[in-house]
Amino acid sequence: MIDDDFDQYIKKLNENKSSDISEKFQNLLLYIKEKYFEDLKISSENIGKEKEGKGKGKSLNQNSYLRIEQASNSNIIDIIANEMTCPVSSEPEDQLCILKCPHTLSLNNLKLLKQKICPKCREKIEENDIRYLPQNSIYKNLYTRFSESGHIIPSIKLENSNQIYDCDDSDNSDADLILAETSKVYILLGDIYLLEAKLCNNSNDKNNSYLAALDNYLIALKNNPNSYLCLKKCAYVYNKQKKYLNSLKMLDRLLNMNKNDSLILCYYGEILKKLGRYNEAVLYFTDANLVDPENTHNLNRRAISYYALQEYNKALLDFDKATQLNPSNSLTYYYKGLTYYAMENFYDAIAAFEKCIEIDPNDNLSKIQLYLMKYLLSKKYHNIVTEISQMSNINENKSLFFIRCKIYIELGGYDKALLDFNRLFELYNEDISFIYLLQNYLNYWSYLCGYYKISDIDYKDIGIIDNFKKYMYKVKKVYFISNIRNIFLKNDINSLSGRSFDAKDVHLNLELPKLQLPYVKSQFLYIVWKICVKNILSKNATMDFIVDLGVEPSLYYSLPDQHQKRGHRLEYDDLSKLVGLGWIEFTVPIKIKSNKFDWVQLSITANQIDYVRFMQFERDPIYFPKMGHLLPIYKFHPNILSSKNFPKKETENLITLEDIICYL
Repeated sequence: MIDDDFDQYIKKLNENKSSDISEKFQNLLLYIKEKYFEDLKISSENIGKEKEGKGKGKSLNQNSYLRIEQASNSNIIDIIANEMTCPVSSEPEDQLCILKCPHTLSLNNLKLLKQKICPKCREKIEENDIRYLPQNSIYKNLYTRFSESGHIIPSIKLENSNQIYDCDDSDNSDADLILAETSKVYILLGDIYLLEAKLCNNSNDKNNSYLAALDNYLIALKNNPNSYLCLKKCAYVYNKQKKYLNSLKMLDRLLNMNKNDSLILCYYGEILKKLGRYNEAVLYFTDANLVDPENTHNLNRRAISYYALQEYNKALLDFDKATQLNPSNSLTYYYKGLTYYAMENFYDAIAAFEKCIEIDPNDNLSKIQLYLMKYLLSKKYHNIVTEISQMSNINENKSLFFIRCKIYIELGGYDKALLDFNRLFELYNEDISFIYLLQNYLNYWSYLCGYYKISDIDYKDIGIIDNFKKYMYKVKKVYFISNIRNIFLKNDINSLSGRSFDAKDVHLNLELPKLQLPYVKSQFLYIVWKICVKNILSKNATMDFIVDLGVEPSLYYSLPDQHQKRGHRLEYDDLSKLVGLGWIEFTVPIKIKSNKFDWVQLSITANQIDYVRFMQFERDPIYFPKMGHLLPIYKFHPNILSSKNFPKKETENLITLEDIICYL
């Protein structure tokens, strides 16, 4: 479940330049499935039964093992099937007999033979030449390598490595063995899907692989609910799926088992930070730091949470501690520079970014921040654009691109800034959060209103006064709730406009003015609300979305359906799933046919709202907008579950690449 490990696998796979990697992965998946179902069926049938020929059971016969090694390039399912299936009955058997010829036969069918002759080659069978191969032996030997790699922790240690069955003949021992072995298979299968998800470039295939991985991990958890490793993997996949509350539930179970696991505490805080629950995140990072005070990653993450809360002095204290513990971590200096920048302390910001570049001369993001700081300090650094243009791959790097756009705005080059500005919407896939840091450039918004022919009197009838909100309404089809007068608004760092509607713990009905529907080329328009569900005080609570559509009667008298009213309601069960998610963009499942209606009037029953927007493409009902005050300046942060960042004993290694290739 560790990204760094997967990256190493992918690197090695690319070095191999094998053209049939995908086919081999499929073979491995099929092998695990087939192996499990046969093994489980036969093992289950034998619970409570006396195992016939137990004293004769031996480990995987050398000849048989050699044949598996020699046939490693053929279809692995055929190999496993041949090892477990009787050629006479064509069914899996509990115990096979390896003949000298060498063919296999089930013990039962061997006893039924009238003449001791191999049914395949007709060679005479001598009793001394028969080797007995219980199915559990196959299972045990095939997974030796996985156990050695540390991925599978053997649940049973046999006194004699050549003995297949446990010395305990009790029903519970057999049942536990089956459950333990079953869980291992499902975890292994989940890991393969997880690795495939990492290898996928197609988003649908990636999502399907995550789903398949999670399905297998959850089955493993049913067999072993206290599997620490499996709980971690489930938390990781849920996080990848952006099902953050489910991830937190898994982490809660882990903390109930070990409340002093600094990795889990830090991961918990990281997810809370993603949800914008910074105050809670600080508490978990603090607990993680108490357990592991020399881990700079706990300090850095807590400092970033303080930064988001605009508690800059506390953030600097943590960054200072982190630099004392690890003076060569450029990431700490980078965020330290951003904190000084937010405090308008440009001198110290310059020193921090210069330290970043000293540690990593190829750090273009720190370089561009340094150029910006020098310009802001002197207003004379006119070769800044030339310096930036010389950077490689700037057009594909969102952070670099954003800062260049901001520099163009600072220099008054609004035409060039607009080109970068529009490109940023493409790079962010219409996530509008990056605009947060540009709101104070009033002249730029005035320029945009002139460019898009928005007059001073436009949209005053719906409460829009300032140029920033006018641009957002006309061009980006966003209507801020803060445009409405006579409602309670509060300052909110997670609000794109800086202020959001907050009805405290009650759900109030809020009706918006009539809004003109934009003319678009797409077939449908989708209504998206940015909301935050904090608490639900009653099981009778609901969230209602009303969409009132109409046309101007003076233009379309003949239309029979010139007025429509539609609604959607979230009942308690659905509403409760949104509690704790922080700010989300929720897409109402109501399609508006484009260019059929002139206006729409929306109303909503909710307790915290930032804006409503109209989108031309459909996406998941719940979308987590980026944190606008961090997104454009965010720098790569090491994966929280990486063994590089936490002690080895706190992280479980995945199976090694060699272990995978061995069985392909």
